[in-house]
Amino acid sequence: MLPLIDTHCHLLAGLDDGPADMDSAIEMCRAARADGVSRVLAVAHQNPCWPNATRDRILESAQQLQQRLDHDGISVRVLPCGEVMIGAELMDDWAAGRLVSVGDAARYLLLEMPHGLLLDIGSLIAELVAEGVRPILAHPERYRPLWFQPGLMVDWIRRGCLMQACADGVLSREPQVQRQLRQWIARDWIHLVASDGHSLTTRPPQLAAAHDLIAHWTSPIVAQRLTYHHPLAIFESQRLIVPHPKVPKRRWSFR
Repeated sequence: MLPLIDTHCHLLAGLDDGPADMDSAIEMCRAARADGVSRVLAVAHQNPCWPNATRDRILESAQQLQQRLDHDGISVRVLPCGEVMIGAELMDDWAAGRLVSVGDAARYLLLEMPHGLLLDIGSLIAELVAEGVRPILAHPERYRPLWFQPGLMVDWIRRGCLMQACADGVLSREPQVQRQLRQWIARDWIHLVASDGHSLTTRPPQLAAAHDLIAHWTSPIVAQRLTYHHPLAIFESQRLIVPHPKVPKRRWSFR
């Protein structure tokens, strides 16, 4: 199996609901490396709930984490990344340089929906793409109203948004969640699978088991695409070309 790349793991100590201190972050990185991960986007939430997760602090924290990993001989490379909550001020915050894109390279931006809401972000996607930055929507499987509005998801993908599912969704004990993700993966509606790790206890950074299950559902090629090839392009700020989303034929019923 190719080395895995985790494009969403909360590793920046004390900035959000991830690890409380550097030692805990290092142990998460050890666990990720043991799971086969060689590169990680070190993420912190950027929303009003976490005011300490400023651009400067995210960049500084990621640099300190990499220095500690190098010192301890842990062969994991990290890049900084914000997980930006969608809101009315997002484009203003982007223009003002307050948000952290993937690697702070202004090519990809990780987004999440406001808590408990599903917004139509088609116009926002178009604005970001026009600015030269491609949005990535984190854990779409958690927005259950989206399960019943497939047209929204297809529209967002066609506008340029990438979809990042979570390993705990792929491995979920809820059959409905697994069924939804399996369907989306088969339709090429999921482009990345990441751990969204927060700690070694509540949400460990596990990715290998999700890779193996996706390979069982589809093929090793698809599993590697979602956990290595696509993440590598994003990690290196390269252009990513993804398959066109497959749209099922509409079934008509007459009563």
